Amino acid sequence: MANTLKLGAGKWATGTDTVLAFNDENNNFKPLPFSFSRASSATVVNQSGLIETVGSGEPRIDFLGNTKGALLLEPARTNLIPRSNEFTHSSYVRNGTTATTGFLSPDGTLNAYKLLEDNSNAIHRIYQTATVTGSPNTTISIYVKYLGRKNVLMRIADSTVGRWYDVENGVLGGIYQGTPNDSSIESVGNGWYRISISHTVSNQSRLELWVSDTESTSAYQGDTSKGVYIYGAQLEAGSYPTSYIPTSGSAVTRVADACNNENLNVDYSGDYTLYLEHETFSLTEYNQLQFRQETSISYIFRVGNSINIGTNLYTTANTIGFNKFALSVTSSGSYNFYKNGVLLSSGSGLNANLETIRNDALGMSIKDIKLYNTLLTNAELQALTTI
Repeated sequence: MANTLKLGAGKWATGTDTVLAFNDENNNFKPLPFSFSRASSATVVNQSGLIETVGSGEPRIDFLGNTKGALLLEPARTNLIPRSNEFTHSSYVRNGTTATTGFLSPDGTLNAYKLLEDNSNAIHRIYQTATVTGSPNTTISIYVKYLGRKNVLMRIADSTVGRWYDVENGVLGGIYQGTPNDSSIESVGNGWYRISISHTVSNQSRLELWVSDTESTSAYQGDTSKGVYIYGAQLEAGSYPTSYIPTSGSAVTRVADACNNENLNVDYSGDYTLYLEHETFSLTEYNQLQFRQETSISYIFRVGNSINIGTNLYTTANTIGFNKFALSVTSSGSYNFYKNGVLLSSGSGLNANLETIRNDALGMSIKDIKLYNTLLTNAELQALTTI
């Protein structure tokens, strides 16, 4: 059994405007370049676990939470916080807190801030307001590290929706009021967590961060030795947090990633198996990865907000997080479709010729794509996709 296409699985070769896959059929290795584009710089977590900025047109292999890396493909987003990491600037309002810089951040330099309570009997918070257009689902996020106060509240003030976070133990706390559409806390190493909250807002939104001795917004006597470290504030229109977009005086847009192979030169007269391992970030925003026959624009397999196998739609097949899919197709067009070790569907009527892999406005990362020149058994498909 040979791979007519391998992409990823810990073996990444990238260059400006290129991601390289390969064909090892008959032990004759052949490069299969995928075109890549992104007309802006962007950030990624490197193999050392640090946030780094890569230039325009450079593919991003993201190592956050995994050692083999994943090709990060994101839609365009704009950080509306004009000074994302300047917490002493006058654009931030501080009540009962002081901010000083010079501390080790998630990017490995001394540009994080220490946010400490003052000694007043008051509330202790920092915030900045930004304008959004219309009434979008909006996400705010910031990197936080424990410094004596584990209870952190982040809220989107104009909608009075917020959530508490335990940044000592890395777990979600209670709901402040209202019910946010989504919220998360994610470890990024060295005691740092990225916390986020998403909700629908109207025209104006505020990234508001409180520290407290309990999960309460009541005034209390501050302790000048206690607070949190903070880094990298972001406010973006969208239903989930994307990679950090640094700003230094005005809003900044990261352009969408695009990675395609328009000519696989795969013209099967026999059977094949397609394997995909990827992470989905959202099921509400448009994103899709397409495996299709280019001449007729007919989809063999399409993964995004839902799953298509040919003309058959599976609305519940894709889920947030990492998933493993395998699709075996015979020369007559019959197929078996597995997800995470479970047979989801068997059918017929596919056009078996796979020629193109495309993506559009993706909100996902790709860990591994394989194309086998043989039909795997159901036992093999189950083993291949079991998480």
